[in-house]
Amino acid sequence: MNFTDDEKRIIKLLFKYSPAKDRERVLENPSLADRHFKEAYKQFSTTDEIFKLFALRQKLDEQSQAERISARKISSGMDALLWIKEKAAFDACYPVHTFVVRNKQILISRPQNAVGLPVNIMVKSPVELAFYCRMPYSFFIKGRAISQTPSPWGPALEIEQLEGPFAYKQKGLSPFQYKVSKRTFPASIAADPLANKTGIKGSVTGLSIQGCTVRLPLIEALHSGGTINLELELPSGIQEVSAKIERLNLSPENDTTLCKTTFTRLSRRASNIINAAVYEY
Repeated sequence: MNFTDDEKRIIKLLFKYSPAKDRERVLENPSLADRHFKEAYKQFSTTDEIFKLFALRQKLDEQSQAERISARKISSGMDALLWIKEKAAFDACYPVHTFVVRNKQILISRPQNAVGLPVNIMVKSPVELAFYCRMPYSFFIKGRAISQTPSPWGPALEIEQLEGPFAYKQKGLSPFQYKVSKRTFPASIAADPLANKTGIKGSVTGLSIQGCTVRLPLIEALHSGGTINLELELPSGIQEVSAKIERLNLSPENDTTLCKTTFTRLSRRASNIINAAVYEY
């Protein structure tokens, strides 16, 4: 793996604070590297150094993922985005992962809606499965839904691959490309006029460096594409962020609103705080 001079300086500091006998092996294995990054994180003193430490940690993830799919080979355990054709366009998208791959038959986790309920997909419905390597180029396949079935790994959807894989250049990164913390954090919509400027209390059910999923009481005035200000109660303190609502699910029967959001602006300090929560440093 090639590193810039600045990255080499951060690596030198990393192993100064958390020594390792085989540095190359550590850097080639993100899960093994986590212990060293966690120790070094406690010793790094400036916002800029911490930001670069997390950038290096994400680069290791990127390289590991890129090596797995550099040959465009689909295998079990890969994360992907499933696009389902509704009416005339592919306008429904869900994060999934592969269970089993046999020739042109692919068994994936059954997609869920914003409140965690399984999505019903008609047999022979056109689908696209996009695999991201967090590099400039990725790939996708075209196929159709075959059946919804139970599996040893949970509810599954069987897909038949019809065309592809096709390479394409990513126009933007997806929140699902980054490691996501499944821990729950308290949150609220800060100073929102709908709440008489006192805030609406809720919780974050999935957090990544690019965005989060927020569960709130039922708020019918919210809409997809809108922007909200959030206060996230993270282990290191309260962090205020601005976020765009990408997907919204209102559930009157449960009196809840579930928002899938992406952060619109993050300072380096805010990025460091969120990364620390995601990686559990």
